[in-house]
Amino acid sequence: MEGYGLIKKFLLCSLVTLLATSCGNDAVPGDLLDPESVTSIPPGDAVGTAHAGTYETQLDVKACSGVCPDLVIGAETYSICAEGQQYLELLNVSQEDGYLEVHLDLGFIETNMSGGVYRNRNFEVGGFTASSYGDVDVTAFTKGVFLPGERLNGQVKVLGIGEFGGAEIDCKILLDLSGDRTQ
Repeated sequence: MEGYGLIKKFLLCSLVTLLATSCGNDAVPGDLLDPESVTSIPPGDAVGTAHAGTYETQLDVKACSGVCPDLVIGAETYSICAEGQQYLELLNVSQEDGYLEVHLDLGFIETNMSGGVYRNRNFEVGGFTASSYGDVDVTAFTKGVFLPGERLNGQVKVLGIGEFGGAEIDCKILLDLSGDRTQ
């Protein structure tokens, strides 16, 4: 399924896809991914709209933990977490001074992460999506930096909890993010 990003696939897990069966419980370090925390990230202190645009990104799976089954969708089987996998994703970024919003359009579902961008080019965005495809809720948090040359780098943490096609999901995934602005 080339062209589907890992976030897209994981949201496709809560919304359609991802992760290879059973990863170690402490493989993904970091903050709790609860809806209240990721949806209350304040704006930063940046001024302007310098980082707005569309970014062609690559997501590299670094670690996963919890219950992360393979999912069968139609005739296809998707691994919602396989360390070392790489995925492509288009991110649409809106900026109004310190407020940053990252938009993913998966066709049948749209997901937004919002938060802050700072004068030093660092950013933090998060979001929560209650899935209408299957019964999986997805919480995501991204922390990164906009680099000179219209690039961005960061880390993405995603948590999917629920049930999809009779399979229990309680899966946390850590990804490295890199990309270039195309528009």
